[in-house]
Amino acid sequence: MVTTRSLGRESAPDYRHLLTSTELHTILVSHNRTDYRLLHGAWLAWTAAWNVPHVHAGILILPHGHPEESARLLDEFAGMHGQTLPNGMYEYRKQFGWIAYR
Repeated sequence: MVTTRSLGRESAPDYRHLLTSTELHTILVSHNRTDYRLLHGAWLAWTAAWNVPHVHAGILILPHGHPEESARLLDEFAGMHGQTLPNGMYEYRKQFGWIAYR
């Protein structure tokens, strides 16, 4: 697992985290629903408009809570969807479960 702390990029802006996870081919996991929904939409729109084939490895949004609960939700997601989410974004909401954003 790669973390912003292990990379020394804790204070980097969200767009830099998305770019870094893309360069590393790792799924980005965050609690920041608002910013990453915006960045995900922008990524899809801009790559289509510019006709560039860049694909991010995926974004998962988890609710704030205990690390054990986050780990359980990530295991649940992996069991349902596997390890690849090219250009996909999913958010876990207690009342609905996993929601896909396209």
